[in-house]
Amino acid sequence: MSKAMLANKEVMNLILTTIIGNHAMGLYMPRTCEWIDGNRADIIYSPIMPPSNLLPPIIIEVLTKYYNHVYETFDNIKPIALTICVKSIREVFTKDYYDTEKGEFFKELPCQYWAHQHLILTPLTIVNHLHKPLHPMVALGYVFTEHQCSLIGLEYRDDPHSKVIICHRDTNN
Repeated sequence: MSKAMLANKEVMNLILTTIIGNHAMGLYMPRTCEWIDGNRADIIYSPIMPPSNLLPPIIIEVLTKYYNHVYETFDNIKPIALTICVKSIREVFTKDYYDTEKGEFFKELPCQYWAHQHLILTPLTIVNHLHKPLHPMVALGYVFTEHQCSLIGLEYRDDPHSKVIICHRDTNN
């Protein structure tokens, strides 16, 4: 329902003129938001002419369903968010990172309005921590960033945490 609502031309123009300006009216179209790698978004507004700083693509995610459910289910306690980035992030986005006491392999992002803490794992945040034995969170980030569905393709295939993550089994023997 929200996708159809957001794809409506009048709704789209309300959003565009508010966040881009009146010059954006009628210059965008809604686009499919499912890519071949399985990633998707609720909707993207794409300019009908080549994108520019004056007419950038607009991605819209309707997340209140998750936030409200979590917030209400857990007695109005803000959640801790964990983002696992499986590819590199543009440097411009990393300027907001800051260190956290949770681990040197994490960075933290601002989140004061929607979460208690927003931790991020990226290939760059874990690279200096790829040594045996892997910390469980480094192993998690490593397995995701390597895009492997079996241990055979992993350099750290003998690491017990990598085994648990890939094989989904208990290794407490």
